[in-house]
Amino acid sequence: MGILSRIFREIISDAAVSQKRQRTVYEPPKRYTPEEYVIYEQEQSRQRWHGVSLSELSRLAQMTYRGKYCKSDKYDFLVFYYTSNSRKTSLSIQCELDENGQLRQIPHGYYSGQWRDSADEFVEKANQRFSFR
Repeated sequence: MGILSRIFREIISDAAVSQKRQRTVYEPPKRYTPEEYVIYEQEQSRQRWHGVSLSELSRLAQMTYRGKYCKSDKYDFLVFYYTSNSRKTSLSIQCELDENGQLRQIPHGYYSGQWRDSADEFVEKANQRFSFR
């Protein structure tokens, strides 16, 4: 009986060890919205635009009305992406720094009585919150 009990103990202990190995918790991959994925990529790459993290600018963009995110284009302009009020049209606007280090939109001509849009709100908030180099 000593031999049989030893064999059974080994079989039971091997089964317990294999069950512990199989009990790894499955974690599904996190599902991102397209805007969240852009911010995630910017955090991973640590991209900066004139000393300010692009992920922080993108988070600020999401705080504005209909804002989505920000990116830097190949000409080193900051591009602010947002949607129309109906969310059917995607819009973008290029921004640059003026001689005082303040962010401004490139097409900055307005006529009297023109309504302000999300890009104007983003530029104001970015100038209040960040100091660009």
